[in-house]
Amino acid sequence: MSEAYHLITSIDEAEELSNRLISSKNPTAVDTETTGVNPRKESAVRRGRILLVSIFNPKVDVLPFVIDKSGVDGLAKFISSDLPKIYANTKFDQNIFANHRIVTRGIFWDVI
Repeated sequence: MSEAYHLITSIDEAEELSNRLISSKNPTAVDTETTGVNPRKESAVRRGRILLVSIFNPKVDVLPFVIDKSGVDGLAKFISSDLPKIYANTKFDQNIFANHRIVTRGIFWDVI
């Protein structure tokens, strides 16, 4: 069976991916899966933590990348860059990344 995604489990691997994404200069889809907050009932401001981040950029690879919570800090350079990003729920993801002291920039599109 072939793999359906690339799993990243370390800060070093996530930093390498950040550099690849920045070099691509193309819009990248970003989505977070979290714990500790119910987005239907409460705000993510100072609540919730990232369990994983899904990233897809077909100019980098045809398979998506899944970054688990141990590699999240390695995405800071990319998430904080001005390169275009597509989020599924921008305000929520901005607050969740802020809970990890990562500032989001380069918001290109929100699908919600």
